[in-house]
Amino acid sequence: MTGVRYLGGLQALELTAFDQLMRLRPAEPPDSRLLLVTITDQDVQQQDAQERRGASLSDRALAQLLEKLRPHQPRVVGLDLYRDFPIDPASGLEAQLQQVPQFVAVCEVGEGGGTKPLAGIPSERLSFSDLPIDPDGVVRRQILGMAAAPTSFCVTDTAFSFRLAQRYLAAQGIQTTRDATGTVQIGETRFPQLRPDSGGYHQLDALGYQVMLNYRAVHPPADQVTLGEILSGALDPQLADLVRDRIVLIGTVASSFKDYFLTPYSQADPMQKLPGVVIQAHMTSQLLSAVLNQRPLLQSLPNWAEIIWIWGWTTLGGALVLVCRSPLSIGLAGVGAILLLGGISYGGLLQGLWLPLIPAAIGLVISSSAGTAHRLIYLITYT
Repeated sequence: MTGVRYLGGLQALELTAFDQLMRLRPAEPPDSRLLLVTITDQDVQQQDAQERRGASLSDRALAQLLEKLRPHQPRVVGLDLYRDFPIDPASGLEAQLQQVPQFVAVCEVGEGGGTKPLAGIPSERLSFSDLPIDPDGVVRRQILGMAAAPTSFCVTDTAFSFRLAQRYLAAQGIQTTRDATGTVQIGETRFPQLRPDSGGYHQLDALGYQVMLNYRAVHPPADQVTLGEILSGALDPQLADLVRDRIVLIGTVASSFKDYFLTPYSQADPMQKLPGVVIQAHMTSQLLSAVLNQRPLLQSLPNWAEIIWIWGWTTLGGALVLVCRSPLSIGLAGVGAILLLGGISYGGLLQGLWLPLIPAAIGLVISSSAGTAHRLIYLITYT
């Protein structure tokens, strides 16, 4: 089992099992430190097409949105939209950006040069929004940082979610450091880096500094309002409570812009994807919750411990044949052992530990089946 797993033969099954356990977790409340401002298809249609210049949000609409948000003192404002064109001087956006020092913008590192950042944003408020995608198209990881490509227009080494969390926590005096081993630490919370063979992965492209994404078990992960609701004044009475001292993430959910991704929650319905800005909210919430609420981060066992784990369950399967005398009792005991294995794996995930469920289960079944077959052959031969 260890050999098959090492060669990558079980990765697809292990990731599927991981997704299933993630979907079984109990619901969590939305993160009250975040607010999602989404741009819908209707919001796009209500803007002047020439002012939008092919984007989902025009300079004028963004300026109006910032003007609405600024009096209510958001702690951080993050724009999860690429804007690699000059600011329209008539829009008033440049003046608004100068009055919102907590504004964070994104650009794409990507191949082929990426995209240029929004003009006038200093490097300490710039970030990349690239998402790590697994071979099956699912987003299960997040990047905290990676070296900027020398040929890229996007010159930043910090991920969008990490930048938002850093600025939010810095306002509370919580700083980011790296220890002697290079592990990122925010306050007292350490973020162990993914290995190429972490958990069920095989030869993972672990570029940059990556961690597993422990999605918040609620959708959306925070309060969500639309651009139109804010600009129309419909939310004016409660806007202060929604915005004050929060991280405000702005991004599109318009289907025409196709900024949608598969997540562990999409497997029940392959067409159910999450917008990029919502995934960024999950990522930001994970960082804040780990530091401020000690919510578990997802980790895996070291290689030697995984081998012992798989060996132990495989040995248990053989031991059942020695203890139980009939094929029926062996089968019932085997089912009980599988249920116990699943329960322990589920409990481990709730505590932030990704255990090798599939190889342990296969090893248990094969060893118990082989033992049972051996006993039956022996009985047939000598009775």
